[in-house]
Amino acid sequence: MEADLVVVTGDLVQRAHRWQYRHAAAVLQAFTAPCLVVPGNHDLYSWIYRPWMRIGAPLGRYKRQVSADLSPVWEGRGVCVLGLNTATPWTIQRGRCTAAHARRIQRYFDAQPSSASRVLAVHHPLARVDLPCNRDIAQGAEQVLLAAARAGVDLILCGHWHLSKAQEAHIDGKRIVIAMAGTATSRRYRKPQIGLNAFNVVELYTRRITVEEWRYSPAENAFMSSHTSSFG
Repeated sequence: MEADLVVVTGDLVQRAHRWQYRHAAAVLQAFTAPCLVVPGNHDLYSWIYRPWMRIGAPLGRYKRQVSADLSPVWEGRGVCVLGLNTATPWTIQRGRCTAAHARRIQRYFDAQPSSASRVLAVHHPLARVDLPCNRDIAQGAEQVLLAAARAGVDLILCGHWHLSKAQEAHIDGKRIVIAMAGTATSRRYRKPQIGLNAFNVVELYTRRITVEEWRYSPAENAFMSSHTSSFG
């Protein structure tokens, strides 16, 4: 499977230990396609193991081992992608969006060609989707969603909830597809994701977006195409 871009929406590690980051960095380096990565809440230093580092340099190891750029971008094939860091040291799980995030969205996409497909990548979900469980969205998500709609964002990529899901949201008169990625490789499962490792393959066309879930099959010892959602 060839890709133009690999987007990793956070939680590369569990406790931000050095050895975990070494493994995560090796995985990223194995991809032949460019990678755009944003941090998740587990990528911060732990309150349990490094409380002072969590306050003083919460993403110190992430910056050294993965990327010092917490708002990465990628452009190519008529697509522009912006990543934002929603991980905050001041909550355990829930992310936080700020007015600075909204301004960053507006500035970046204002500078892109009007014909380009626009993608925003974050770790924490910004809108509630139809799920069999109730989960929190990021604090302050409304201002970022509104900025994304006004900037013409077509697709938001996120993770955090350990579930694969793709559906439409309508914000300020703009349709935005939200594609949530499941847990790709972790064995630390959370209900109702137990035993369902998965990742998404996204294709962007001029007027259509498809999100194909690839789910791990123990019987085949491989990821297999599970189902595809199409938005046109």
